[in-house]
Amino acid sequence: MPEETLLTDEFLRQLINVGEVDIVVGLPTHNNAKTIDPVLRAIQSGILKCFPRERVVIINADGGSQDGTPELVTGASIDDIWKVSKVYALRTLHSISTRYARTPEPGTALRTILAAADLLRARACVLVSPDSTTIEPDWLQRLARPVYNDNFDMVCPIYRRQTSEGVLLRNLLYPMTRAVYGQRIREPYASEFAISGRLATDFLAKDIWNEDRGRVGAEICLTTTAITGNYRTCQCFLGTKTNPDRSGSDLVATMRQTVGALFSSLNGDFPVWSTITGSQPVPTFGTQSELTLDAEVAADRALVSKVIDTRVAAGGGGRVHVGLSDHLLHQLGPHDFSAERQVPDGRVVHAADLPHAKLEIDVSSSLEVLPESSHAIEDASAYGKRSQVRSCHAALEFVID
Repeated sequence: MPEETLLTDEFLRQLINVGEVDIVVGLPTHNNAKTIDPVLRAIQSGILKCFPRERVVIINADGGSQDGTPELVTGASIDDIWKVSKVYALRTLHSISTRYARTPEPGTALRTILAAADLLRARACVLVSPDSTTIEPDWLQRLARPVYNDNFDMVCPIYRRQTSEGVLLRNLLYPMTRAVYGQRIREPYASEFAISGRLATDFLAKDIWNEDRGRVGAEICLTTTAITGNYRTCQCFLGTKTNPDRSGSDLVATMRQTVGALFSSLNGDFPVWSTITGSQPVPTFGTQSELTLDAEVAADRALVSKVIDTRVAAGGGGRVHVGLSDHLLHQLGPHDFSAERQVPDGRVVHAADLPHAKLEIDVSSSLEVLPESSHAIEDASAYGKRSQVRSCHAALEFVID
């Protein structure tokens, strides 16, 4: 899709009415009416608190919402924020919206926002997820300041998560980007980030937008572009990140957006990463806190533990197969299957010590993760070496001789 097609006549009229800005805050949406209000309030509060003198615009790129999300964005009044905060912006705060397609494509939404930022000559562009209901006003400052004041080109977040959340990111995307590209960016595929106008313009010129990785995996391509193009990258501590309920989500689509896009970038970036040895830390801003939380997932772990222990005890030997829903899969980490267990008949079972024990995760036609022991899932090298997939399911399988 040509860039001029993204900027429709109506959208261009809105942008011309806004004029040049200092900061663009982008909101890519699709049917987010249930979560968008607290996100908007936090963004507005952050603008009043941290950027009262700057020219800021909120740009909503919508993928065909049917629940009135765009109207909520454009209709959100800042008056209520003024009354509470007693802080007033010295500039008019614009909120505009455009529908880029009838169905959502994350990469096209990002491209639309970046094209608008480029046209408005924004110095900084901040992307915020409409599902981030734990967002606080300070997030905007933490993301935008390094770009706006300190001449960084990309700011990635560091979130505080449940230990069972972000398993794909923690065990594959981060170790792989660190090993291949040599920078320790903990969230290479982030839902919140900030980039400079320079990087936005250069990334728009990339020849990826008609490929799958440009339509559904552009965020991680943006990160690898920042690394390989010698742009100044950094990261900042934000706070607790709660993931939306993805119990009905498509794991294949998730793999395509993340792992598929990363693997697609490797060929073109080979001249750069093939010469890299070791990895380097990147500048990190903010107050460091513990990155994991534990308390809220105890119930799910206890449930899975009970199921596994009961089946092991009942079978005595042979094959134990426990099917998992997508939601439960997101709740699990490798530590859940490496601890010693005493089952009802008094036997002690240690998954990592079972010679044929394995954690099997098959995801349709994209990727198979089949480490040889429960500890191997923490080793990124165990992932890229299995590419043949047999079925579409997620399951735990213990084979006990």
